[in-house]
This record gives sequence, C-alpha cells and structure tokens, in this order.
Amino acid sequence: MTFNGKAKATSQFFYNLSKENNEEIYKKMHAVVEDYFSWYSDFQNKEEIKSIALTSSDFKCSNGCSLGPNFSNSVLNLVVTKEEVIKAVKELGQKYEISLGKAFS
Repeated sequence: MTFNGKAKATSQFFYNLSKENNEEIYKKMHAVVEDYFSWYSDFQNKEEIKSIALTSSDFKCSNGCSLGPNFSNSVLNLVVTKEEVIKAVKELGQKYEISLGKAFS
C-alpha cells in the first residue's frame, strides 16, 4: 500500500485469497493503514492523505505466463472494496488526527 505515493517497509499488505475470507483480509488491510497512520501521526509537517494505492505484481496471464517483474496492477475492488478502504481510512484518520483529502469524503 502507498499513501500519497509513499510507503514504509511495513506497508506491504499480504493476503491469500484461497485461504482467507473477506473479513480476515479487511483486518489485514486495516492493520496496515493503522500502522502507517500511527507512524505518520508523529510527523510535524503532515500533508493531508489524498490518495492510497493498493497494488500487486503477483499476477499471471490466463495461460499462466508471467507478466514481468515491472508489472503492477491495482487490487482495489479485487481484494478489498473502495468502500472498505474509505471506512478504514476515515476511522483511523480521525483516531490519529490525520487530514484526509476529498477522495475520502
């Protein structure tokens, strides 16, 4: 996950669609957002969070071929919904007093 195009090492969001249900995946995403917001809340000159991206390079074409090491695609609405991300961001933004951009209104 990236926040305004930035991430920290712990911003990686690991999931296994074949072994985890939606609630378990949501909790993992929520934990990544909370970890980042907790860390970011200590900054003195915080920019508002305007964008969050959830991407993965773990894709294969339909016949199993690799799409290359530089391929990355959004997993928003594939792994977690936009509404779930907005819900977590709004809740945690309020908890950690982080301003959010219009995308999260």
